Amino acid sequence: MSKKVAISVFALLLIGFLFGRYSVSLWQTKPVQPAIPDERPASAVPILIPSSPPTPMPEPTPTASSPPQSFLDVGQTGIDGGLIFSLESWSESLSIPKRRGGEIRAKEGAKFVVAKIKFQNNRMASVDIYCRFHLGSALFDKDNRKFDHIKSLYDIEGNTGCNDNIQPGFSSSETIAFELPEAFKPDYLMFWDPQDVIGENKDSFGERTSIRFRLK
Repeated sequence: MSKKVAISVFALLLIGFLFGRYSVSLWQTKPVQPAIPDERPASAVPILIPSSPPTPMPEPTPTASSPPQSFLDVGQTGIDGGLIFSLESWSESLSIPKRRGGEIRAKEGAKFVVAKIKFQNNRMASVDIYCRFHLGSALFDKDNRKFDHIKSLYDIEGNTGCNDNIQPGFSSSETIAFELPEAFKPDYLMFWDPQDVIGENKDSFGERTSIRFRLK
């Protein structure tokens, strides 16, 4: 082999060696592509949301109860409408004396609860407490049963007579009697003005206002 040929072969080998080294260097320095994120739909990826504690229900506000019905005692005085009532005493009896003699007898197995009251007319006009329903009264026993007064209260000794009007500002002492079975225990008496101070019927049965006396 001639000298020129040997030099040419050596030059080609050197060039090939250098080119190979350069290619390897380029491949090693090539930037790495970032990984492509998972592109699954959001619905396919479970999402955990921390559960919050249940909101406590507010405590119910207690309803204010109605004030208890106030009671007066024997010897005290109360006013309802245009009438003033004082309970002087009360008792149980089997008979009540009549104004023209004789007596009113309780039925067999029954008794009277007899209340002595002082009554005053504070209206602007006269009142007929028995014959024109100008005075309301009732008795309640321990089981809250309601009793009406006996008939013809004006026949009781000492009571105001029928149509014997009591003028404004005047007072009288009256006996109000109720009949009930002997075994029943009286609890309280209720009195009221069936009309208002100008004479209109506003509370015929004492459902709006009344005076109550506890029987002790």
